[in-house]
Amino acid sequence: MLSLADPELASESVRREGEATIREITVRGPRGTLTSTCQETGATHTVWVTEHLIKADEDIQSFIDLPFEPKAPTAEEIRAHREALGDRGVQEFQVPTALCLACENMNYEDFMLRTLTAPKELFAMLERCQELLEQWLEAALANGAGPCLRLFGAEYAAPPMLPPEFFEQAVVAFDRRLVELIHEHGAYVRYHCHGPIRRILDYVLEMGVDLLDPCEPPPNGDITLDELAGIVGDDLIVMGNLQLHDLETGTPEEVDRLVAKALDEVGGRCRHVLLPSASPIEVPLRKQTSDNLKQFLESAWERG
Repeated sequence: MLSLADPELASESVRREGEATIREITVRGPRGTLTSTCQETGATHTVWVTEHLIKADEDIQSFIDLPFEPKAPTAEEIRAHREALGDRGVQEFQVPTALCLACENMNYEDFMLRTLTAPKELFAMLERCQELLEQWLEAALANGAGPCLRLFGAEYAAPPMLPPEFFEQAVVAFDRRLVELIHEHGAYVRYHCHGPIRRILDYVLEMGVDLLDPCEPPPNGDITLDELAGIVGDDLIVMGNLQLHDLETGTPEEVDRLVAKALDEVGGRCRHVLLPSASPIEVPLRKQTSDNLKQFLESAWERG
């Protein structure tokens, strides 16, 4: 999504430690050098950050001063992907929010503390991230990105992690513009937020997003599909809300009951896409998870 105007400002080294692949990134900016480290293994389909780019308050300005350039997909790349997809699915683009870029470049506990100890520096970083995101989004949309773009990152500031006032200032104030840009180009906004959403639901509706996922049920979330359907009506497409944990640990019979429960709770009162809360990361996929995912699809087809 982002690249440096001068590629020589960054370098990467890769090494193996047992079953893990370790990547170290060094970025040399006008205010000094920033480093980060991440690792991945063949047993999980994900990347774990073990050292973040921003480790001290002064690193924030170093990040802001880096000559980043948005690298949006070209019209040719978008068209080729859409043609390869054909009628087997709907093309969707993943877009981190300004809050997501800020949070994921520093330790989360440090981010939480900086909302109190360094708010000026933190919001300066959010402004810079937003500027880069809007440039990327403008270019991607002009090149034909769509019909759906998925914004993610809101959960980092959603109550009870941080107060609603901070969510309004650090999330809504920035994400609203992204939603507007997407809508101006005739595309749809899928908004992602794990965990409790009851206290931010009014903000989500006010921003005018089109879809919301994964709408987790209690105890991970704090609102049932029954309540959610009664609130949003036709204003929002609700996506959810089976937990991945249940698909990884349950039985096909339990999965069938959960599908039935979700569909019964919605009861046709709102537009709903049945969806797991996350995708499995284990490689290879265990038979129990595989069987339950098949049951999930079969139950949804039969009952939907």
